[in-house]
Amino acid sequence: MAAKKASKKKTSKKASVGEDDSNKLLKMSKQALERMSDSRFKKDLEILTVPEVQRLMQLRSLTPGQLHIAKGIVIKDTNRRNAELDAKEAEEAAKEKSTKGKSPRKSKKKGPPFWRGFTDWFSSFNSGTLVKRRTPGDLGKKPGIRRGPNLGLRGRVPVEFQVSICEQVFGEGYILPGGAARAKSLSKPLLLTEGIKGLDLTAGVGGLQQALHDKSGLFLSLMEPKAEVVTIAKRRMAERPEPERRDILGYDPAMLNLGNQKYDWMIAREMMFTVADKPGFINKLQMSMFSGGQFIFTDLVLDDDANLDSEAMAQWRESEKPPLHCLTESQYRALLEEVDMEVLDFEDDTEEYAATIRHAWAKYVETIHSQAVDDAFQQHVLHEAEYWHSRLRAFESGDLKLLRIRATRKSLREPEPEAEGDSDQIPSGRTQAGQINKAD
Repeated sequence: MAAKKASKKKTSKKASVGEDDSNKLLKMSKQALERMSDSRFKKDLEILTVPEVQRLMQLRSLTPGQLHIAKGIVIKDTNRRNAELDAKEAEEAAKEKSTKGKSPRKSKKKGPPFWRGFTDWFSSFNSGTLVKRRTPGDLGKKPGIRRGPNLGLRGRVPVEFQVSICEQVFGEGYILPGGAARAKSLSKPLLLTEGIKGLDLTAGVGGLQQALHDKSGLFLSLMEPKAEVVTIAKRRMAERPEPERRDILGYDPAMLNLGNQKYDWMIAREMMFTVADKPGFINKLQMSMFSGGQFIFTDLVLDDDANLDSEAMAQWRESEKPPLHCLTESQYRALLEEVDMEVLDFEDDTEEYAATIRHAWAKYVETIHSQAVDDAFQQHVLHEAEYWHSRLRAFESGDLKLLRIRATRKSLREPEPEAEGDSDQIPSGRTQAGQINKAD
């Protein structure tokens, strides 16, 4: 009898959750969670909904193995729903083709009330055609995309959740629109062969590095200006096999010092509009490039006739983390000439970029519309969606656009004298082992 009691008591101490108590992982002590085997953790996690898994990732400190399992469950669910959506779209296209000419029937809205309302609001992402510039007769009209209810509140969303949502919307490893396809498109003009030294100044959580490594085996030097994202990226890198691990360094553009002649090319996405001293920053970049080195970057640029006081622009500026330092296209051309860089391309990617955001978010909403979500998840998603929504409104107004700029260093300048032993300077606060020039 005593043996049975002991056995029963021992069983009750096992670190697991039952189907009737999905919050047990949240309540479990840190020590019990750390002792739990990965196989047991995975089994217990599989009975939770995806929002519950995301909430667990946000609220609890998990081991690298547990984080990998949790992330895998979220990605697997997203891929499954994307596949279901693709099949559904194909089926609907076939039905539409077969019933062409017949009067269409109104379909009933599906999903919980929150997602039905959210989908109605977010459907404005697909309204109308994006304009490059409003005509004089249209200048007094408000943009067609309506303002949502959570403007300027993205800062309240935990960065871990922002990254998680963006990866589900834009693709694993990416927190900016376009995913792997856009990353490869941006890097197409660059040399991607062994021995080439490239620097990603907006590495995020490592999506571009992974895409280029998968394509050509190239390893980049990685830097990211957002400290919270760097923390997440470092944790992700630690989970990868040893040969694939790369160090990622945080930096402040105002304090950046890369040294002289180290890189063949550099790439940056949607960050230059936050840099106050653009001439000084670009000068530092080109001094660290070899002669003929290329700098490719995308940036949010003002139209030459932009109305900064328009409703759409005021809301966009409110949604971004200030201060903002946007230039017009003509100002950018003058700036690059001033710092002695030769402009190779100025491409307007606004249409493609906006369409990518619309499609990605519409598909994300469709994949999760049937899920039951708690209030915190709802608010976080709304805040994140509003951030991208306000950017689309600014594009639609014609006052803001997304440019892809490619410039090259014309010729080598005489490097400034360096103090003895300082020839390989690194960002402030970094150790010699974390130098960027040790990429290969």
